[in-house]
Amino acid sequence: MKKLGIKETSIRLLPIFLVSIILIVFSIVFNNGNLSTKKVLDILYEAVAAGFLEELVFRKIILGKLLKKNKKSYLKYIFIVGIGFGLVHFINITDPEYDLISVITQVLSASVAGIMFGFVYYHTNSFLLCAITHTIYDIGAMLSTQVFSSSSFLEDILSNSVIMIINLIIIISFFVKNKTLKNILILFGVCISFLMILFLH
Repeated sequence: MKKLGIKETSIRLLPIFLVSIILIVFSIVFNNGNLSTKKVLDILYEAVAAGFLEELVFRKIILGKLLKKNKKSYLKYIFIVGIGFGLVHFINITDPEYDLISVITQVLSASVAGIMFGFVYYHTNSFLLCAITHTIYDIGAMLSTQVFSSSSFLEDILSNSVIMIINLIIIISFFVKNKTLKNILILFGVCISFLMILFLH
């Protein structure tokens, strides 16, 4: 697979950037006192720490070392590290806020996201692009969870599933060589992002 570079890879990430930024804006605009300054700062700190630390460990260190060892096996490594990243989220079962179904959905969603970030890292060699994208996504997810905390269990599962579909579209776009088809996929991802915001929040 030909490496794409930062510009081409960033274009493929548009749906995730879009859904994250819209979630951040919606959370700020429709905040009904659910967000204190302290809570916002806590979310920013947690999102930056998680985004940078998780990408450092899983993409820069683990995936980076595996790719240096054998570049030909990059697909296998991207999937193994991505699934490993998802499985780590099973730790959330210890949090009383989550039930087993929510945690399983989160693990599946995080695994797909981990695979997507693996492709981003493989194509760009940029830990920074992975970390910034991950951080922006986490800020959007955490802020919207605080503001729209009345969301039902079904909406929580559905939103994780939609994010998983968006990430799958991005992964598929890395395999598509036809520029028109790639643009259609990205546009489809953007449309799903808008629909997610409209129907779930």
